[in-house]
Amino acid sequence: IREKFKLLHFARKLLPKERTAHCFYNRIAKEEGVSVFLNKLRNKANYGNTMRCANPWACPVCSAIISEGRKDEVKTAMDNYRKSGGYVYLVTFTNRHHVGDDLAELLKGQQKAMTKLWEKTKVKNMVKCLGYDGRITACEVTYGKNGWHPHYHVLMFFDHEINTDALQSFMALEWQIACGKVGMKLPTLEHGVDVQKGDKADAYVAKWGLEHEMTKGHTKKGKEDGLTPFDLLRQSGDNPHYRKLFKQFADVFKGKQQ
Repeated sequence: IREKFKLLHFARKLLPKERTAHCFYNRIAKEEGVSVFLNKLRNKANYGNTMRCANPWACPVCSAIISEGRKDEVKTAMDNYRKSGGYVYLVTFTNRHHVGDDLAELLKGQQKAMTKLWEKTKVKNMVKCLGYDGRITACEVTYGKNGWHPHYHVLMFFDHEINTDALQSFMALEWQIACGKVGMKLPTLEHGVDVQKGDKADAYVAKWGLEHEMTKGHTKKGKEDGLTPFDLLRQSGDNPHYRKLFKQFADVFKGKQQ
């Protein structure tokens, strides 16, 4: 909790004109004091009469609150579907990127490519044959030696077990074609798409749980080459470049669905 509010202090300075600058800092009714109340059902305490920005991207405090609720929703969806005999797979989509690439343009291009992908009759027919029931999509972004790295995590629900290698090969080619059609840098067939079973994801996903991967991607501490936006904020105090990058991220993701 202490670290979240410390990060919020940094965020206020970087986003002075946004609602985040007032979050947990100013009172809603100035003539009244700040109260503290206990939610007995959740066994958690909360402040009353304090402004909140409800920004899931740039506010470390509101992000934690909002993501926790959405994490529970995703977990419930997965648990209920598995109880009915279904299977859940984690599919990650990415494409090539380099230092200097504009984050807004990368994100816009990927969104167009995703729309193209799921609108293709070939893709619709293939996943239908595999017993596809639906998906939950989340966007994550990190920053590393190759610049901004936005990518999609998609939970795909199938009514029976499927061959992950076959799905990965099929989706990798279709994703590459979709990226090409919207003018994006083409992903490789080896790295453009990754398919993992819900209960056998890699160590990074397993550490958080699959539902955390979907809802807390931008809050996790990055590893090696990938710094999350809150990593940038965490190190922004003595690094003007990171301050600029975090502000860019906050501006681009402002108002977007999590």
